[in-house]
Amino acid sequence: MATVKFFLKDPHATTLTLIYLYIMAGNERFKVSTTRKIAPNHWDQQKQQARRGHPGFAELNIFLNTLAVETDKIYNRFLSTRQPFSLEDVKEAVRNSNTSKPKDPDAPLTSFITEYIERCVPLKSHTTIKAYQNTLNHLIAYQRKYGNRKLTFESIDLEFYDKFTGFLFTDKLLSNNSVSNQIKNLKVFLNEATELGLNKKFDYKKKRFKKWDQQSDSIYLNEDEIRALFDLNLSPTPALDRVRDLFIIGCWTGLRFSDFTQLGKENISREMISIRTRKTDIPVMIPIHPMVKKIFAKYTKNKTVLLPHAISNQKMNDYLKKVAEKAGLDNPVVISISRGNAKHKVTYPKYELVTSHTARRSFATNLYLQGFPAISIMKITGHTTEKAFLKYIKVSPEENARKLMAFWKEKHAE
Repeated sequence: MATVKFFLKDPHATTLTLIYLYIMAGNERFKVSTTRKIAPNHWDQQKQQARRGHPGFAELNIFLNTLAVETDKIYNRFLSTRQPFSLEDVKEAVRNSNTSKPKDPDAPLTSFITEYIERCVPLKSHTTIKAYQNTLNHLIAYQRKYGNRKLTFESIDLEFYDKFTGFLFTDKLLSNNSVSNQIKNLKVFLNEATELGLNKKFDYKKKRFKKWDQQSDSIYLNEDEIRALFDLNLSPTPALDRVRDLFIIGCWTGLRFSDFTQLGKENISREMISIRTRKTDIPVMIPIHPMVKKIFAKYTKNKTVLLPHAISNQKMNDYLKKVAEKAGLDNPVVISISRGNAKHKVTYPKYELVTSHTARRSFATNLYLQGFPAISIMKITGHTTEKAFLKYIKVSPEENARKLMAFWKEKHAE
């Protein structure tokens, strides 16, 4: 049985220091440089990973995890041969593995991205992997348009940015938000390549190599609409019933899909929900809303709340649209879609726009309209600036006017 660990070359360094991989078996041990560097204050030795303060911490942790898994596989392959071997043999095999050996900086960018996505599969959500694959497909289609001329790291400059975003707008008819997501993913890939020492071209860090900033037209549900969902009798369709219940919990907790679908008995007390959120790793406490109490009671057995098992976000969104349609949420909603500087308006029945994220946005918007302090709502939603929070919530001009009118009436009634 071998133990694989990472240690810093100089844990007391005041600058970046190398991360070494150690493998220990019996009285034998060896170390091999990962070629990656980190500041000691950004390294968590107990968790064997980079802390959030390290630039590109997620990509570094994926690389280290992949290297550890590959090293363990190599050691077990040697064991399975039942032939004599030493840790020096394992060390040499690790050095020659695809995971640890230097990559070719002149290799096509799409080859690097394909390999990176494969490494991410066990560590990232299905939604993230699908988004990464979508960006890769767009890059391949872009190459095809320009005579299959292979993209390299050196070719990712401002001229490429202009051509690629133009291609996404005009050929793929993507909205500003969708183009923004493609650029965001591309920057993830390039940051990883830079960390590995493969990319020496840094145009992607320039101000003009930007994500397209477009305020989302995403909807929220008011309290009457949430009540309409809650009052639906969905017992004949258990799948829709479970999805509706999880969504209502999201509407009254402000938690993300990844959190409200994973609530367990350890998170629920008599009056409070306590959870450390997955995305931000911040502890949050939320009082249990009366609607949520009724849902918890529905799933309580032997005094223990056992909520329904989560399904995929995509499947939940499909079911939510059916639930919202049954609840009669069919009022027309006009959505603005921007492509470059051109704007188009499209009308949808409201139920078609309901997603799992609508729950969190509804929580924030409803509390804000009721006059609950923005800073208190932000403690739950995790927004770090009021500017970001106000951009997130969905308050129509009419609702804003009503809020102001109520404020004036209260002020002048004194």
